[in-house]
Amino acid sequence: MARPSLEWYVRAQHLLPGRAYRVDLTVDGRDIYSVGHGRADGAGILTAHGVLVRFTDQYCISTPTEAQPLAGAHQIAFAVKSDGAGSGAASAGSPLTDPARELPCDGNGDGNFEYWLVTPRPILLGPAAAP
Repeated sequence: MARPSLEWYVRAQHLLPGRAYRVDLTVDGRDIYSVGHGRADGAGILTAHGVLVRFTDQYCISTPTEAQPLAGAHQIAFAVKSDGAGSGAASAGSPLTDPARELPCDGNGDGNFEYWLVTPRPILLGPAAAP
């Protein structure tokens, strides 16, 4: 049996040109994962894409969320926020990364993590609820 995966794509407009943004994924209304990153182009458009084989952080964060499998039913919501982390490689021991893994940091370096876009309703992922 093939391992489940989640391929996602986000395109946001009317952002600040050249600014770094993150894509957050909220699972079941409680667990937040930093799954994507990119910079808005000169017109203020951010395009980001990724594939997950489990819910887990992909970019440097201050407090990692415990990874969990995709299997089962989940409600997910996406958000785009300003990436206030510093730039450069994050390594074990850095205050902005999971100490067990190296996660990239390429933010604006200003500590601003303001949300710009949030999905209006969660999306149901996995088996449909029984009637």
